[in-house]
Amino acid sequence: MPFHYTAALEEVLLDLSLHLPELQHLEPHRVLVSMAEARQRTRHGIYAKVIPSRGYPGGGPEFSYEGRKALYLMYFYLPRFHDQSFQGKVSTIIHECYHISPAFDGKIRRLEGGKAHGRSLRSYERLMDQLTDRYLETRGDWKHLGFLRLTTEELIRDRGSLYGLRIQEPGSRPRKQQAGDGPRRWRDDCLSS
Repeated sequence: MPFHYTAALEEVLLDLSLHLPELQHLEPHRVLVSMAEARQRTRHGIYAKVIPSRGYPGGGPEFSYEGRKALYLMYFYLPRFHDQSFQGKVSTIIHECYHISPAFDGKIRRLEGGKAHGRSLRSYERLMDQLTDRYLETRGDWKHLGFLRLTTEELIRDRGSLYGLRIQEPGSRPRKQQAGDGPRRWRDDCLSS
């Protein structure tokens, strides 16, 4: 049976908002989670990103997808994101959620110096490690995190094909509508290097 990858990630966002005080401002139903394809299967590069509806070129007061209104879009680049360690995946999700403004107003949280990571990326990453450790101490055995313990190949072998939302990034060059847009399956050939 195909595995709904973006729905599983949305469950993780909900659980984070319930169990990490630093993320209790999240309204997961107003965050659209999308799969994106990493161009190369390397360890270096972008794993995930969050796009706010306000302050983004071409952004408006909110995003809309099939009637669902959201203030943020969150992209996870496969297979690069899923090729990380279990702790790395959880840390990446927390990292992106922490970027969301505490006012949950469609803006990005600004830290010291007005920057998204503050004055020091290293300090930001230490904070993300602390939040990840604290979350995993209490929720690490939660059954819905199980898919994050598997490698990409194991997940496909265990669950069959993956599918989920794939939303074109706002402001990107329009492309022709394809049959794979919107909810789609993740193809095995996407995993070749």
